[in-house]
Amino acid sequence: MKRTLALILTVVLLLCAIPATFADVTTGSITIKNTTKNKDYTVYRIFEATYADSGDPLPVAYTFTKTAGNTDLYAALTATGSPFTLKETTIADTYNVHFDAALEASTISAFLKPIIEANKVPTTQKYSHTADSDSYKFADLPFGFYYIQSSLGATASLDTTTPDVVIIDKNQKPGWDNEPGDYPTDTDLNADPQTIGKFVADYDTATNTAGTYAKSNTAGIGDTISFKINAFVPKYNGDKAVTQYIFTDTMDAAITFVKGSLHVYVDGTEISGYDAKVENQTLTIKVVPQTTWDSEPHLSFVYQATVNEKAVYDNKNTVTLTWKEKAWNDTDPTNTGTAYTGDPLTSHTDTYVLGFSVEKQDMKGNQLTGAKFKLYDAEKNGNEIPVVKVSDGVYRKALASESANYTEIEAGKAKIFGFDEGTYYLNETQTPKGYMILEARQAVTLKNDDTTVKTGADAGYQTTTLVIKNEPGKKLPGTGGEGTYAYFIGGGVLVLLAAVLLLVRKKSTSK
Repeated sequence: MKRTLALILTVVLLLCAIPATFADVTTGSITIKNTTKNKDYTVYRIFEATYADSGDPLPVAYTFTKTAGNTDLYAALTATGSPFTLKETTIADTYNVHFDAALEASTISAFLKPIIEANKVPTTQKYSHTADSDSYKFADLPFGFYYIQSSLGATASLDTTTPDVVIIDKNQKPGWDNEPGDYPTDTDLNADPQTIGKFVADYDTATNTAGTYAKSNTAGIGDTISFKINAFVPKYNGDKAVTQYIFTDTMDAAITFVKGSLHVYVDGTEISGYDAKVENQTLTIKVVPQTTWDSEPHLSFVYQATVNEKAVYDNKNTVTLTWKEKAWNDTDPTNTGTAYTGDPLTSHTDTYVLGFSVEKQDMKGNQLTGAKFKLYDAEKNGNEIPVVKVSDGVYRKALASESANYTEIEAGKAKIFGFDEGTYYLNETQTPKGYMILEARQAVTLKNDDTTVKTGADAGYQTTTLVIKNEPGKKLPGTGGEGTYAYFIGGGVLVLLAAVLLLVRKKSTSK
C-alpha cells in the first residue's frame, strides 16, 4: 500500500510539474514561406527578449549583452542616427534597449540592412539555411528581436506572446513581365505596361514558328500572327495568398482566333491545369497557382490568330490581368479568395495593316479610265495577290475563302488595302483605248513610317498616290492616208511643170 501511494504521489507531482515546464519555454521559431530553392536565408538576433510572468498584455523588454565578439554591432547600434538608445543597467555589460513606440518596422529594417551587409553581427547571433523547398522553419531560436536577410529585409520579435512567427518571402506583387520572359526585375515590374505584358509576332504556318515578338507588327489580310502574354504570377500578393489568376484577352474585330493554338507555360514548362474559353472576341484564361511552382514563377501563354477582312490600319488587342486572394493563414478550403480590389493591369499590342492608291494618267497628267490591273509579289512571274472589290474604286486583299469574288483592279483611280510591309507590283492587263500598254510591272513599296497616313479616313494608306502614265499610240501610213495625198500632190506638180515647158517650146518654134 505504501509503495502504491508513493507511486501515485510521484505521478501527481510529475503532472503538476508539466505546466510549469511548458511555461518556462525560452525559444521560438521563424517560418519563411514562399522560399526560393537554392537561395540562402539567414536570421540575425539583434537583441535578447525578456518577459514578465503575467500581465495583459505581457510585458516584454529588449536587452543587449555586450561581448568581445559583438563590439562592432554595439558600435553600429549606438551610432548617430540609430533609432535605438542603449542604456547601461546594474548588470555588467547589459543594456536596456529604448526606442520610440511609434517606430515602424520599415525604418528598423532600413537601419539594420547596411549593418548586416557590413557583417557586423557575430556568427553566434545568426542562423542560416539554403532553401531546398518552398518553406523553411528556423526552430529553437532564443527569444529576441531578429532581422531576416534575403529579399525579405523583414524583422520579427520572438517572446512568450509570439513564440512562432511566419513571414512571406517576399513582398511580391503580380504584374506583367518582359520578353523574352526571364524572371522579372524591379525595372520590368515598374515599367510602362505598354512596353511589357503582351507581344505580337509574324507567324510562319509552313514551319509553325513565330518571328521576333514585339509590341507591334504589320500584317496583311489573311496572314497568321502569334500573340504572347508574359506575366509574373507569384503565389502571394504581399501577405495575401493568390488563389487564382484571370487573364481576359480581348481581340480586335479584325482578329480571328485559331482554334487549338493556345499553349500555357510556367517557367518554360507547358502546363495543362488551367481553364480557357473563347467567346466572341474574348479569350479568358484562369490559372490556379500550384505549390510546386517556384517562388518567383513566370507564366506565359501563346496563341495564333488570323487577320480578317475587318482589318483597319491600327488593330489593337488588349489583355487584362486580375486575381483572387485571401489571407495566407486562412485554412478554410472552401474559401477561394476575393477579387483583387486594385486597378486591373492591362497591356496591348498593335497590328498595322497598310494600303495604297493608284491613278491612271496620260502624259499631260489627265486622268484616264478603262485600265485594269492584277497585283503580284514579284517584278516578273511570282504569285498573284488576289483582291476583291469593296465599293466603286475601293479594293482590298482577298481571303482564300473569297475566290469566287476575285477581281481585277479598275482605274481611273483606285484604293487598295490590306497589306503587310513590302514591295508589290501592278501588272496592267487592259489599257485605255488609244494608249500603249505598259511594258513592265509598276512597283509600289509600303512602309509603316512617315510615308503612311496615321489618322482619318485614309489611315494606313501611303501619303503619295502611285501614278501610272500611258503614252498615246501613233498612226502608221495606210491606204487613203497622208502618204497617198503626198504622192498625188507631187505628181500633179510634175504634170503642171511639164505642161508649162511644152507651151514654152511651142512658142519658141512658131517664131
